[in-house]
Amino acid sequence: MIGRQPFENLVGDRPAIRRKGDPEVEDGQFADPSDILFVKRFIQVVHRPEALLRTPLTPTIFLNALNRLYTETGLPIHLTEVSAKMPDATQRAEALDLLFRLGFSHQAVQAIILWGFGEKTHWMGADAALVNADGSLNAAGQRISHLLREEWTTSGTAATGVDGRLAFHGFFGSYTLKITLPDGRQVEQNIELSKSAPKGVVTLTE
Repeated sequence: MIGRQPFENLVGDRPAIRRKGDPEVEDGQFADPSDILFVKRFIQVVHRPEALLRTPLTPTIFLNALNRLYTETGLPIHLTEVSAKMPDATQRAEALDLLFRLGFSHQAVQAIILWGFGEKTHWMGADAALVNADGSLNAAGQRISHLLREEWTTSGTAATGVDGRLAFHGFFGSYTLKITLPDGRQVEQNIELSKSAPKGVVTLTE
């Protein structure tokens, strides 16, 4: 998301969006590599070839950039090539945590794509890694794992009411419901919740 120059410079007065067919664009790419915002086909992308968190990111600046993009196009946003290159893994965790939360909170963001994981394999080197050389998660990896597997994952146990009904609110995604019947039998049902189908209903019959 953020490259070698301050983020404010990249979302200031320069054109926010370029499209294929513009004079500066060749096959969906920019002649000027400092441009970061563009629309390609039907997907709006916030993109840089070297998408690094090297400069301070504030919620106001970042959300204003997303709002500007969405207002001008009305298209979904994919945050791609996400990395944070910082020697301190805890600071790396804080930067990624902020970016993920801001992206997740915005109505138009449909995807947040990490761009490398391992200490020995990350294309930006060990200072951008989420996984140590021994396969364990560093502070940054632990933070992202916590967001995805715990904070943003719905799980739990509940009992139906006297009418045999149970309702719950959860994040969009795939669910496996493990249901214990009054006679002790257990059954499983799968449901999918999405923006286009935000409600799922499971009906059990004798």
